[in-house]
Amino acid sequence: MVVMKGKEALVKNLQVEGVEYIFGNPGTTESPIIDELTKCSNSGIEYILVLQEGVAIGIADAYSRLSNKPTFLNLHIETGLGNAVSLLHNVFETGTSMVLSAANKDIRELTHGMTDLTDVVKPFTKWSIEASMPEQIPFSIRRAFNEARKVPTGPTFISFTANALDHDAEMEILPPDEAPSYGYPDKDAIESAANILMQANNPIFLLGDKVGNLKAVSEVVRLSEISGSKVYAMEYSEMNFPTDHSQYFGKLRLGYKEDQSIISEADVIFVIGKITSGYFMFSNPSLRYFNEQSTLIHLDNDSNEIGKSQKTNIPILGDIKLSISNLNVAIQSLMSSKTQKIINQRISTLKAKKQELIKVWTNDLLSKWDCNPMSPERMMSEISKFVKEAPGTILINDAVSSQLALFGSINFNREKSILGGFLGVQLDGELVLE
Repeated sequence: MVVMKGKEALVKNLQVEGVEYIFGNPGTTESPIIDELTKCSNSGIEYILVLQEGVAIGIADAYSRLSNKPTFLNLHIETGLGNAVSLLHNVFETGTSMVLSAANKDIRELTHGMTDLTDVVKPFTKWSIEASMPEQIPFSIRRAFNEARKVPTGPTFISFTANALDHDAEMEILPPDEAPSYGYPDKDAIESAANILMQANNPIFLLGDKVGNLKAVSEVVRLSEISGSKVYAMEYSEMNFPTDHSQYFGKLRLGYKEDQSIISEADVIFVIGKITSGYFMFSNPSLRYFNEQSTLIHLDNDSNEIGKSQKTNIPILGDIKLSISNLNVAIQSLMSSKTQKIINQRISTLKAKKQELIKVWTNDLLSKWDCNPMSPERMMSEISKFVKEAPGTILINDAVSSQLALFGSINFNREKSILGGFLGVQLDGELVLE
């Protein structure tokens, strides 16, 4: 145990957590942190100053997703924190590992009026706390990073009062713990899912962003192939499934009448990750996404998401990559020559349908080739030429209304080849790549 100021303990804790950058826009309440970073010029931590807090969130989100480790932000009391909420909502939905921080008034000013900063971000964080004493800082930092990296991952928040940063206390700086591996899936649930998929006539997979984020793409591809399933994405902020695969049919918007017919034709629906309808706003949505005749299998690593709003026949809680691997083994053990023949025929049909879709897309592109102003289809087609010439390209996706043109023109089949998820990500992502 060593006597030190809270601000010194903060910097030391960030060092042991492996933090290289602090993204933020500080104010007077955060000046003790800036002061300590200035004193510790050899700390190995660089403060990346931004002019607007939303940019800090976007940069931290992109950096965390590309580096696969939690990022740290420092924002200014309630005003700066409020500016960040706009993009924090998207970070929370994506489950990005991130620790936000802001400094508050001295705790002794409580009766004069001080904002509870934890309330400002509570709807969009996994965990939040205010450290009002210096000795609370090491424990708060340690837990914030642990919560951010633990499955299901997500943003956390710490508020530091002025006295907590400036006062002395005896403190101990401990190294971080390894993130625990997540739960082993229930064996009976895996066997039930395998049996249902083997009996299916028209199975459909609906994928969320966790597939790519948790490096389970190859396992999901294998599962789709051995089960002969048609694959759709609910979200595609990362490469969740190769878009040029013959069984992949693009994004599907749950609750949309145009896509409801696809869902209604499926006898088995396998949702992997969070069920989401995306950000498509319209009146009179269908609140029940799946019909009563369909069997819904839902795999997630977050128990709060399974059965949240949709009747789930087979819930599977556990590590997504491990669960899919186990399901692949279970299906292989059930495979008969008769079933294999049926699945092969189904895959051949899907391949033909995929070729039909590509032909329709090509004809649509050609019909709009000479439009003035340039059509989104032509623009994305031209961009695709440069992407093909640079195999390591990472595309930052800020297209919402032009997503059909984007995915029609460019194939994504490599990890981290696309990064998106919300409006405003483009500039922030580009800054990280620089």
